[in-house]
Amino acid sequence: MRPLFATRRQRLLARVGLYGTALLVGLPLAASQVLLGTTRQPVHAPRPPWEETAVASEGLRLRAWLARGGETRAAAVLVHGLGDSLESYAGSGATLLRRGHPVLLLDLRAHGGSEGRLTTLGGREREDVRAALAALRERGLGRRGFVLFGVSMGAVAVLRAAAEEADVRGRPPDARARRAPGARRPPRPEAALDGAGGAPLGRHVRAGLLGHGARIPRSERALNR
Repeated sequence: MRPLFATRRQRLLARVGLYGTALLVGLPLAASQVLLGTTRQPVHAPRPPWEETAVASEGLRLRAWLARGGETRAAAVLVHGLGDSLESYAGSGATLLRRGHPVLLLDLRAHGGSEGRLTTLGGREREDVRAALAALRERGLGRRGFVLFGVSMGAVAVLRAAAEEADVRGRPPDARARRAPGARRPPRPEAALDGAGGAPLGRHVRAGLLGHGARIPRSERALNR
């Protein structure tokens, strides 16, 4: 029986095919798994004023922290970025709570204490944000509308969710905002509620993606109209 790769030419073509497949298929596949997989941050029990609750999104149980606040202000939903968790925004959420806003901090799928194995970099996470809004409405905390805040991948999810919801009244930060040299702290969502100058969203989103250190345009009047 004649060998499968009997000639030198056949052996060379076999090697080219093997290496080409590894380069064009295997390498992108491996890179996508690294990109879509996440490293979970440690999960902690909430402390007052936060209470842990669950949000159901596309068959996944998502972890959230809720502080009820008052019913006369728009409810705020804070969404973390890739590889982060809701704990990073407990301080900012507490500031919004002191101003009377109901606040929900959300762990997106495959992050923190939420179920899920892979991230879609904001694609399906949009439904996680929409599920959080629905959960707030069920609790009677969405009567004054919502202001959404997202960082990095969370900004993608927030922008996509806001385009589908009529009662989103505050916008994510503008990507043109400048970062102070050497600044590494996360953006401050509470800055959205200082003074004036912002604009409500309605069904239209006019915002870019947020980088660390960017600031939200001030929109106290827009949020409380």
